[in-house]
Amino acid sequence: YIINVLTQLERMLPYHPNFINSHTGKDHFSFKDNCLVIEAIESFSKQNNIPVYHEIHRGRFTFHSGTTLTYLDKYPQLQLVGDLSHWCVVSESMLQDQEHILEKIIPHIKHIHARVGFEQAPQVNNPFAPEWNTYLEQYLHWWQRIIKEHISLDTFSITPEFGPYPYMPQSPFSKKPLANQQELNVTMKTYLESRLKF
Repeated sequence: YIINVLTQLERMLPYHPNFINSHTGKDHFSFKDNCLVIEAIESFSKQNNIPVYHEIHRGRFTFHSGTTLTYLDKYPQLQLVGDLSHWCVVSESMLQDQEHILEKIIPHIKHIHARVGFEQAPQVNNPFAPEWNTYLEQYLHWWQRIIKEHISLDTFSITPEFGPYPYMPQSPFSKKPLANQQELNVTMKTYLESRLKF
């Protein structure tokens, strides 16, 4: 697994990225095995002078907010990509009882994936539909907190990240997407430019 990960990271080198987003480890790996993966990636990052950010994502070592803290305790230098929609799904909540964990996680988030999820899926059909307004406002609040934490940085990056199927819900039988993926991402970009304070 580690050899495969390092091979994929090395493929990014010719592109001279500002940073690399990594889906690191597995939720079913032991703590020790995930640590070996993290250490290999962090070594690659240092050797090549390219930041590697570990994405908050289901199925990875960051699959759950509480267990992610155990890794941050061991590796306080870890940098994360913030996609909080995954934690909402895993905990089947809007993290309202995990504020103490978010306080510790937010300083480690260096890039945001701006997608709105809810308790049962990582992506709503259209975050600008009125029925999802409460969720959109919650995510906006989280994103603003992350930016405020890093306000001293010269730049901070955000990727609107509404994806195609299976992230995008489909109509039954026709399999037609319930919204236009590109339009959602462009609209989210414009929305963030108008709502977020930098």
